[in-house]
Amino acid sequence: MIIGSGLIGSAFESSKHKFKNTCIYASGVANSNSSDYNDFKREKDQLLFSLSKYHKLRRFYYFSSCSVYDNDQNHTPYVKHKLHMENLVIKNTNGVVIRLPQVVGKSENPHTLTNFIYSSIKNQKQFSLWKKAKRNLIDVEDVVKIIAALDIVDINKPILNVANVKNYKIMDIVTEFEKIIGLKGIFKTVDLGSEYDIDIADICTLVVEIQSIFDDHYLAKLLRKYY
Repeated sequence: MIIGSGLIGSAFESSKHKFKNTCIYASGVANSNSSDYNDFKREKDQLLFSLSKYHKLRRFYYFSSCSVYDNDQNHTPYVKHKLHMENLVIKNTNGVVIRLPQVVGKSENPHTLTNFIYSSIKNQKQFSLWKKAKRNLIDVEDVVKIIAALDIVDINKPILNVANVKNYKIMDIVTEFEKIIGLKGIFKTVDLGSEYDIDIADICTLVVEIQSIFDDHYLAKLLRKYY
């Protein structure tokens, strides 16, 4: 059972892996900058309904955000909402929370980091570049691949981080886009931003081949794949 038709839900829908007796819950507020109570309530109501309906399934995967580790973001309404949703999920014996970083794929959502940078450079719109910021990027197809591997092993923890083994400087992401587009970005560098660690030790133990997914050319290949 797959709930959600956005970037993540669509990737699972087209996957060859059959998630038997499992619910993939990939629906909810897509804009991390949102503070709309109605959006949050809508997701909560739908999630509670789905948890009740599918409580007898072997597993119920809910996708949350690694932004909970970001000191610049973890006080926002969106992250507080996500933490609340996580608590609802892990109260169920079959609930597994998957925290994700910046997921990259074919998406019309203008609020994603990569879509914003790509659009800004392509349209020659000025933007602020946070000098100290680093972000963790992962291909949506690799998310599916890793969850498929997790789905056939025993999971003893209700919350798992599924992320890249490394973070990338925002400047490096911008530079890759400049190469792809063939234009220089128009940006003002500001002395802001931060990096937060994402512990993926648990999934490295459960999915032995994960290190081979993220090679030194991962960022360049990922951005060229979708842009």
